[in-house]
Amino acid sequence: MDVPSSVAFFRKRSLRTVTSLICVVICLFSFSIVRGQEWSEKDLTKSVHRAENTFDAGEMSRAYGLFAHLVSVAGDRPFLHYRFGAICTFTGTRLDEAEEHLAWANELDILETQHAGGWYYYTGKLRQLQYRFEEAKELLGQALDLAKGNEEWLIEAELRFGQCDRVSRFTGQVKRIDLISSLESHSSDFFRLYQLPPENGRLLVTPESLLGKEDVRGASR
Repeated sequence: MDVPSSVAFFRKRSLRTVTSLICVVICLFSFSIVRGQEWSEKDLTKSVHRAENTFDAGEMSRAYGLFAHLVSVAGDRPFLHYRFGAICTFTGTRLDEAEEHLAWANELDILETQHAGGWYYYTGKLRQLQYRFEEAKELLGQALDLAKGNEEWLIEAELRFGQCDRVSRFTGQVKRIDLISSLESHSSDFFRLYQLPPENGRLLVTPESLLGKEDVRGASR
């Protein structure tokens, strides 16, 4: 059956109208996505600033939660992984997380940024907490080499470097001692204990026959 020309005209017009509306909707949707990304970047910047202030204030529990969220929404930012890993070094229960996120920061080229010294410090701190003193000493030394003098971690880096240096020199002189024989004796043969209330502890008195020169001098002061 032939369709009247007027009906065909209205059909074509309706089709063009629907097509135009679809295009408008797509354009608006695309614009909203771009607009949303712009706002998300602004929100991210504000959130990082707020979280960093929390870290600077020493509120590590709160900073942990803030940076954990930031890492989850912007996992491609090396600074966020670096800072989150640093926060995890402030408690012995999150060292695995510190290891993971400091490694992520390294893979994302944190060493090419101004935070390279901080990364060396917190990674060195992590190694010290893991009793890997030689590695810690090397990393802390690199942190000190990159320090400009105003870093918040500088004093601790110097202290930890000294600790690791002393420990590494000490462990190099450790010798194994084998027990050949032992002699047990009753405590009453060597000293007497005076019982005191629990809050005052216990008083140790050495018999005069066992007093040395240093004991006598100490008692006369």
